[in-house]
Amino acid sequence: KLSLIRRTDDLVELTDPSEALIMHHICKRFHEQAIYTGIGNILISVNPFEKLMMYTPSIMDSYRTRGGAKMAPHIFLVADEAYHGLVNSTGSQKDQSCLISGESGAG
Repeated sequence: KLSLIRRTDDLVELTDPSEALIMHHICKRFHEQAIYTGIGNILISVNPFEKLMMYTPSIMDSYRTRGGAKMAPHIFLVADEAYHGLVNSTGSQKDQSCLISGESGAG
């Protein structure tokens, strides 16, 4: 199936979003050290159990200054979109909320 082969950052793009296919993509991304996976406006994060260089000031700046460009899922992207939703210059501000869930001791 194409959904098994094609790599995607956003699992909404899957042709058959079954639980098994979602887990397949999350595991595949985990082994590529891509610990963040998007499902629409939901961000899934998997603990890498090692230090990854994904939280540097330059990476944070690349998300902050992306100018609407499509970028890989990341906690910085969620934060930037929530912030811009609050301070939108067009005056169409939207309430924002972030739910963080995980196993006790996982993070």
